[in-house]
Amino acid sequence: MTIDFMICGLEHSGTTVVSDIFRQHKGCDSGWECGVLLCDNHKDFENFEPFSKNILSGWGITAQQFKDACLRDTLDGFYDDLYKSSSIHGIAEAYIRFDKTPRYISKLNTIHEKINIPVIAVTKDLRSIVASDFKRSRFNYNQFNEWYEKYLPAKKRYLRSVYQGYLYALNSPECELIRLEDLCFDSKKTIKRMFEAVRLTPKMEYFVFNDSRTSHTKGTSLNHKAGLGLMQLPKSKREQIKADLAEFELMFYDFNL
Repeated sequence: MTIDFMICGLEHSGTTVVSDIFRQHKGCDSGWECGVLLCDNHKDFENFEPFSKNILSGWGITAQQFKDACLRDTLDGFYDDLYKSSSIHGIAEAYIRFDKTPRYISKLNTIHEKINIPVIAVTKDLRSIVASDFKRSRFNYNQFNEWYEKYLPAKKRYLRSVYQGYLYALNSPECELIRLEDLCFDSKKTIKRMFEAVRLTPKMEYFVFNDSRTSHTKGTSLNHKAGLGLMQLPKSKREQIKADLAEFELMFYDFNL
């Protein structure tokens, strides 16, 4: 049995909270990030760092179990081994499986040709992304300009590959583009759209997360604050970011009421 759908999107865009929502559905589960679909063949995944290293703790498997999974004849066999070997509580019984790996967005067209399943592509306003990246940098606010000048060129290069993935998702009938802001501010309609895209039925109780696995998901339910990360920066910085990254128009959210 292979996976039923995948979740991807620019790192820190909300893929974890989307995963936690889907995991509220009975029998629907996944471990932490995988990454196998970035390889041409699953048998090459054993040496594909950093994913091959992170998957051990992220899925609760041993190095030998991971090696055995990579040696399976088919991709379906790889996923079967991954789910059956995982020590995460209840995951072996999952009968609706998904692979949540943000980086898939950068190669989504190629990946989707290889495994044509429904895709949830999550995005967040780039001003919020920059604010989040700056917060993780540990620089203080007085150092923002210095940090931003070094940060911007590499971020732009990466965003160009990511943006192609979002454009593909926007135009593919098997993909659903989900904005984190819509999830926060128009939750009922957005969750309904998410679940219908992967052919599942949502319920109101999925708004409450009974068992989120990581600290990335704050609290036990959707929080409007998650969609307002850009407010950590003053208006002048937000305007600068929007001008500098204007080529990625799709990845900006209209906050006007």
